[in-house]
Order: sequence, then structure tokens, then C-alpha cells
Amino acid sequence: MTNLAELQAFVRTILDDPDEAVARLVFADWLQEHGQEARAEWIRASCEIATLRPSDSRSAELRAIIQEKALVCTPKWWTSILSVEQRNHRGMYRFVPFQIHRGADSLGRTEWLSEAFSEGWIERVEINDLNYPAPTSEVWNERLREIPLFLGTHHPSYFSAFALDRPIGSWLEFPQIVSIQLPPQYRFGACWERIIQRTDLKELGFSLQTETRSRCAELLDGISRLTNLQQLTIEATPRTASGPRPNDQDLLRLAPLRSLKRLYLPNCHAITPPGLFQLRERLPSLSIATERPRVTTVLFTP
Repeated sequence: MTNLAELQAFVRTILDDPDEAVARLVFADWLQEHGQEARAEWIRASCEIATLRPSDSRSAELRAIIQEKALVCTPKWWTSILSVEQRNHRGMYRFVPFQIHRGADSLGRTEWLSEAFSEGWIERVEINDLNYPAPTSEVWNERLREIPLFLGTHHPSYFSAFALDRPIGSWLEFPQIVSIQLPPQYRFGACWERIIQRTDLKELGFSLQTETRSRCAELLDGISRLTNLQQLTIEATPRTASGPRPNDQDLLRLAPLRSLKRLYLPNCHAITPPGLFQLRERLPSLSIATERPRVTTVLFTP
């Protein structure tokens, strides 16, 4: 196995579970053994700072190390990309277009993307505004065909609930989607059936508002087909008070998801501790929290 083949094997392992830090640190050790000491130190410092509070006394020291090592180890062909934020996430970059059309166009014209991904520099591309349809450029499709795509939203929808089906559906054309976080306004229109057919999906998040009891059960039955799902967020919004919230019986519909590692249940107050224990009996490696990802109150951790 060549060094490049070994490197790409490490990258695949990391991307299989991006939240697992051990694989990244093993990769750093391998890089150091193969003469890339600066990059190895950059990854280690990036992993460590991700575990600290910003006020931690060691944070400033680690930020200095990250900046210093990045100047040494970043490839000479690396450049900034117009309208795209490059976020260092534990020693790999997440590219986030902050002006979707301009940023997507810039990514499509970046010739070194494939090389950067194959060498383990890029973890994913995040599309955080699903109000607009996906680019149709063949060059964009070619450049990003291998890079994991995370679809989500941090913006209020400019469209009505059902009008969101069209732009979201356009993004579903891409084969490399790893995560979909649906906006709260989304009301499970036509593209929902396409989403639950994406058995390669690893993360999914959505909100319940006024769904009926039978519709809630139907949605969770659909999710149970996503056999590679590792993270699931089901949020009951304040409006859900006018309709049934997911309950213990609904929760057990997730038992077929043997790959599920993290379950977040913000505002799902109809789910009780006995219901959570029953699900954990079926999925022993599952961690369950009552809040959104990254701001969590952990209830059960294996």
C-alpha cells in the first residue's frame, strides 16, 4: 500500500465518524512518522482546543500553535475562496459558503478541491441556507462529487412551508449528502419521501409542529429505513403543544437503527425516562440528550 493509499484510508476512517477524535490523533501520529511533523502538531492542537472552553488558560497557547503550524504545513497551492469561510475543525477544514450562489460558484472554480480532499484537508462542505436551489453547473458537480455535503439551515425561511420542497429537492440530486438538517418551517412535503430513501444518510434533524399522532408515527417509521444513520435530532417546537408530541411508543420505532449513536430530543416532553431506557436496551451504544447538539444535557452515555 502506497503512502497516499494509507493516507486516504485514514481519511475514510475519520469521515466514517467525524465526531470521534481518536482516529484523527492516530492519523497525526502516522503523519509524524512520515515526515509531516508540522501537520501532525496542527491536528493535535486543533483536536485539543476543541475540547476546551474559550476561557481556558491553555486556549491561547493552542491557538498560537495552530496558527504557527498552519503557516508551515498548509500546501502552497491553497488559497482563500471568495464568499466561502474555511473553518478548521479538529485538523480538517469545513467549507461554508456564506453567500450561497457566489460561494457555490467560487467552489466550482477552485481547481485544487479534489486534491485537498484526497489528501485529508477537507472534511465537508456545509450548505446552511436551503432557501435557494442547488447550482446546476457541471463543473461544480464534478469538483464536489466526492466531498461530503452537509445540508442545514441557520436562516429563517423566505418561503412558505411547502414551497421549501423545491429548493431542498434540488440539493437531493447530489450523491454525497451525509447530513440533512431541515428548517423548522418544513412540513414534510414531496421531497421527504426522497430523504428517507437516502440509506447512506448519517445525520438527520427535523422539527415537529402540528403533525397528527398517525403522521408522527408514519414519519418515524420512515426514518427507521435509514440503516446507516448515526445522529438524529427530533425537536418538538412550541407549536407542537397544539398537536401530539412524540411519545415512548413512537421512540421505539427507532429500534431498527443499529448504527445510531446520538439521539437529541429537544422539547420532547412526552417521552419519559422508562421510554428512554427501553430504547437503550435495544440500542446499548446510543447516547441520548434532551437538548440540541453541542448544547446538551446528557441523560445516558454508554
